[in-house]
Amino acid sequence: MTGFSNIDFEIAGGTGDDIRDALESDDYELLFHKLGPTAVPDSVVAIQDTAVFVPVLDNDLPSGDVEVIGFSDPANGNATVNANGQIEYTPTSGFLGTDAFDYTIALKSTELTNAEITGGDRYGYSVDVDGDLAVVGAYLDDPNDVTNAGSVSLYRRDGISWQFLTLLTGDAIPQSQFGWSVAVSGDTVVVGAQRDSDNGFHSGAAYVFQDVDGEWTQVRKLAGSDTVNRDLFGRSVDIDRDTIVVGASTADPLGASSGAANVYNRDEGGQDNWGQIKKLTGSTQGAGDRFGQSVAIDNATIVVGAFRNDDQGIDSGAVYVFKRNRFGAENWGELKVITASDASAGDRFGASVAVDGTTVVVGSPQDDTGGVNQLGSVYVLSQNEGGSNNWGQVAKLLATDGNAGDRLGLSVAFDGSRIVAGSPLADGGGDASGRGYLFELTNGSWTQTRVLGSSEVTTADQYGIAVAVDGDVAVIGSWLDNRPSNNSGGAYAFDLQTDTATVTVTVTVNPGSSELPLIEDSPAMMNIASEAALPNVMHENQDADQAVWQARVWARDRVFAQSMETDDENEDERYLDDIADDRLGHAFSASL
Repeated sequence: MTGFSNIDFEIAGGTGDDIRDALESDDYELLFHKLGPTAVPDSVVAIQDTAVFVPVLDNDLPSGDVEVIGFSDPANGNATVNANGQIEYTPTSGFLGTDAFDYTIALKSTELTNAEITGGDRYGYSVDVDGDLAVVGAYLDDPNDVTNAGSVSLYRRDGISWQFLTLLTGDAIPQSQFGWSVAVSGDTVVVGAQRDSDNGFHSGAAYVFQDVDGEWTQVRKLAGSDTVNRDLFGRSVDIDRDTIVVGASTADPLGASSGAANVYNRDEGGQDNWGQIKKLTGSTQGAGDRFGQSVAIDNATIVVGAFRNDDQGIDSGAVYVFKRNRFGAENWGELKVITASDASAGDRFGASVAVDGTTVVVGSPQDDTGGVNQLGSVYVLSQNEGGSNNWGQVAKLLATDGNAGDRLGLSVAFDGSRIVAGSPLADGGGDASGRGYLFELTNGSWTQTRVLGSSEVTTADQYGIAVAVDGDVAVIGSWLDNRPSNNSGGAYAFDLQTDTATVTVTVTVNPGSSELPLIEDSPAMMNIASEAALPNVMHENQDADQAVWQARVWARDRVFAQSMETDDENEDERYLDDIADDRLGHAFSASL
């Protein structure tokens, strides 16, 4: 087959490599392309010592859906971005010639909206994303007028837009806080309801929903095998394919509020059942540690945060790593207890955790790095850094614009080469408006590459209270957003793909000026009327041919082109050449 053809495929089940394998053929090659931003190079002319606006977005794609997120410094000028997305370039005083700089664009963020969300719902307190499916919790929503029962909104990405799918609710129990935590993997969503009281006052529960023939259906309600009053089971949840982990941060297995986490497998105890296979506790935990405040799972690794562990000082925090099949088939055995290399009291290391492969990311929101109170930080740890299964630190991430009290790391998310961290008390858009930060792994180093923000974020929104990332998509919650009503909450989706193009700026003399720069690096500037003959402009050590050539270039580009116009571009060119040769010839013949 040659040329291009449209081919329709229907793949039942499977994602990623499964789909690619299913579409392979000796007869054709399929190129998979994800829609993203396209930046198109621009060129403009600027007048000496005068700023020029460069409407770089006018020809970038998709038209109207992209924004400038960064640019390099011009060598001979200064660049800034205005409110309309134009870049303003100001040449260095006295500069004439060609300058250039790069700019980077991304798709604009999308606000994930649900018309049913009203004041006080705290929509956006929890978020997650997997592929094209985003999940947002509103743990104080009042579905069907049931006070603070909570709800979860599902959204599906279609191209570059997001569409509301459905609203999930639990058992309509007042004050159960369904949606305090959320997680999604494939066609399965897990929702924590930490104040559900089926097994005692605020014992907690977790709900499992599955997409069954296009309908999102509750398939299981989970509780720990020994969950009791005030355990807050469902404080944290995560899922990876066929395994769910649920934190119960105030359970009492090793003392009051020492905490626990429970692990469930799909089909354990029967087809489509989710059965408990393990209750996790930490080898060094004690009363008040809040083990299970945060949980994360990736394949055969579970990470549990105990943010009030006191091993390195009161509330310094710790993180526990568990591995599947350690100390027995299908057993989840503890592999490592991690504390920060520079831990101190009150850091709360482990308030948030994420894991992907052999790398763990940990938030420490009350870390006082550099003596800055509660600046917050994010630790990146690798399994074999510093020795086998050592889980040593490879990076400590800070916000480039961080300030005291920002609490970077109160939320973290991690996928491959990208980390998203929330700083909900940062003041970028007003006091405690909040920020989200993107860090990326480039050439072996983790660096901050972008601030994930929105112009809608204002004072006290606490944007960044929850974050999620999967591939090119990030979602950030803003639980105290006041639109449409007080503390109704908000959530925003970002496409993390970017594209870069170059802007070329030619800085020339003012068309109304008779000042002509004759030769680059000339020790003198000479005034010349557009109709006057050119004087001899040779440098002391420059031969005549070189002088004539350079002067001709300057003459054509800087003077003669301003003195005539025709409708024929070729005629313009010949006319300008003739004028330049004639005038330069007369100018040099008198002195050679």
